[in-house]
Parts: sequence; C-alpha cells; structure tokens
Amino acid sequence: MRNWVRKRFVSELTIIELYSVFSRRMRLTNIEVDALVRYTLRKTNVEKLSIKWGKVFKQATRYANELKLKSLDLLHVTTANLSNCRIFITFDKDILERSVIIKEKLGLEIRDY
Repeated sequence: MRNWVRKRFVSELTIIELYSVFSRRMRLTNIEVDALVRYTLRKTNVEKLSIKWGKVFKQATRYANELKLKSLDLLHVTTANLSNCRIFITFDKDILERSVIIKEKLGLEIRDY
C-alpha cells in the first residue's frame, strides 16, 4: 500500500460496476459473482460510502459542463467530492486527463493507481 493512502472508500456505483465487469468478463453464476465482489471489497480493505444520490445528481448537473466527463465518471468524482474525500484514485484515463480541472472545481486531487 502506498504511503499516501489512509482510508479507502467506494460508493454503491463502484460496487455495481464490479458486478457488471465480473459478469461480462467471466462465466460465473450469480452466487459466484456475488462472492467475487464481496471478496474484492474485503481484500482491498474498502468501506462503502452511504450516499444521498439526489445530492450527487444535483451536483453532477452543476459541474457537467465544466468537467466534461462521461456520466459515470462525473458521478464518481461528484460522489467523492460530496463525501469529503480529498484524493480520488483511479485507472480511468478520462478522469486522469481532466485532473487539473477537477482539482480546480471540486478541490479533489486525482491520482493514478
């Protein structure tokens, strides 16, 4: 684990994406997909955020034109911002490419994992 990572969080949106990716990439039963998602979350030592999605959608609408991200990416960074996260770790190239504007508008530091 890198020294700048203290606590890690995921939203329900990230969990849904895990289900989606595992379901599309692997031939698994529903029980196996569920077990794999739970294992992944436990192994990565993350906590699930409790989100008020109405607030996320409202803020995402507010920043959509400025951040110019795809819908799910916009929801991810908005969720992190509303959850008072300071650092957002991602593999996503689109988010990484927009890191300066995200930092400027949301105060959220974007880092490549």
